[in-house]
Amino acid sequence: MIKLSVIVPIGLTIDTIFRAKRLRYLVELFSKREGIEIIVVDSSRFPLSKIISSIDGISYHHIEMGSIYSASKARNFGSGVAKGNYLLFFDVDLVANLNFIDNIFSDIDRLSRIGLEAFTIYPSLYLSENRTKDIEKRGLEE
Repeated sequence: MIKLSVIVPIGLTIDTIFRAKRLRYLVELFSKREGIEIIVVDSSRFPLSKIISSIDGISYHHIEMGSIYSASKARNFGSGVAKGNYLLFFDVDLVANLNFIDNIFSDIDRLSRIGLEAFTIYPSLYLSENRTKDIEKRGLEE
């Protein structure tokens, strides 16, 4: 049973191919836990299907956006195809605590006892352009 759908919007250009590597890292991180569906919604001008097809455990969708990238449209599309009881929107340039996935499942159990109106928000950090370049040079192992 799919409990959590993780929706990852991504829109790449040639100069942001690092995000594709980051995507692989995140998919591997989330796929370690049972009950998670990973949905990648790609709105890149040139679809990432060749890169993505080598990553097991994801549902990949390419959508046309026009000239302006909209993460919101990608998220909405992903939520429309999601099969999980809960949704998590996770961008490739987010940085999460190592216990993040375990914390989400604990929160799902706790919030489900409260009722349908219960929700939670997780504080997050986005990688700055400089930090992204630094990690790109040194690798993803951090």
